[in-house]
Amino acid sequence: MKKALLPAIISALFATSVSAVPVYDADGLQVDVFGDLEVRLQKETADGSDLVMETNDSDYGIQVVQAATDDVSVFGKIQFDDEAERKVAIVGLSNNLGTASIGVDYTVFDDIGFFNDYVFGITNAVVDGGAWAEQVAKVTFVQGNVYGAVAYALNEVNAEDDDQSILDGKIGMIIDDLDVVLFANSVDDGDETATSFLIEATYSMDALGFGVTASTSDYDDVTTTAFGGQVTYTMDKLTYSAAAGMSDAEGAEKLVEYFAGVEYQVSDLATVYAQVGGNDVDDSELGYATGLKVAF
Repeated sequence: MKKALLPAIISALFATSVSAVPVYDADGLQVDVFGDLEVRLQKETADGSDLVMETNDSDYGIQVVQAATDDVSVFGKIQFDDEAERKVAIVGLSNNLGTASIGVDYTVFDDIGFFNDYVFGITNAVVDGGAWAEQVAKVTFVQGNVYGAVAYALNEVNAEDDDQSILDGKIGMIIDDLDVVLFANSVDDGDETATSFLIEATYSMDALGFGVTASTSDYDDVTTTAFGGQVTYTMDKLTYSAAAGMSDAEGAEKLVEYFAGVEYQVSDLATVYAQVGGNDVDDSELGYATGLKVAF
């Protein structure tokens, strides 16, 4: 999805939703609630897929921030998914340079992505991107127009591998309307180590937006590369988007994917969208979807 601009980055470092609702703010203590709910009708690209209705990636949570000194604040956040499973439970410190946190959390690679890919998306080459773990230490920083983050996750990565550990990070720079960010990670499963690199660049020019990405990974003697791009056009509350990409893993067929869509900003909290998407897999069909997302 679209990346927040620099003035909002610091708050976004420890807030799932930039539109979190404050429920208490006095005497240096701020308490916010946040969440999102998305319901959609969709037909997948697989041959013979039926039109189904589903709830997607809904979650909710609360975050607390209290000033410890004039320069340092203490914060905590807990977040659950729509099945009431705990997904984030962190505590940390923040100042005007960034944040440091520990606890149940997602790693830095969860920040990857600028595509308006509500349903259909573009595959990247990353190994274990966006990992979740019971034990994550994360540091983020913002200095002028430069920003970045580093995270280390170990044990119960993605709730399935007790022996796996991940070290990942990003470094980015915003220059006027251009935002360029480089991600890198190293994944150790106890037997082998995989490495991944991904770069994203987005540029806005009046109503037009452009984004390109390239990624590569090496794991188990297999090198995978991927490329993708997106163009958007915004007119008042309407945003049109079109994207395409290709991924290529050694020993496998190349995969080409594409999608196009339109979204309408009903209010500050609600967005209605429609998408079509497809790929060049044998016997695949054109998929389509429409849905409503509410975020606060």
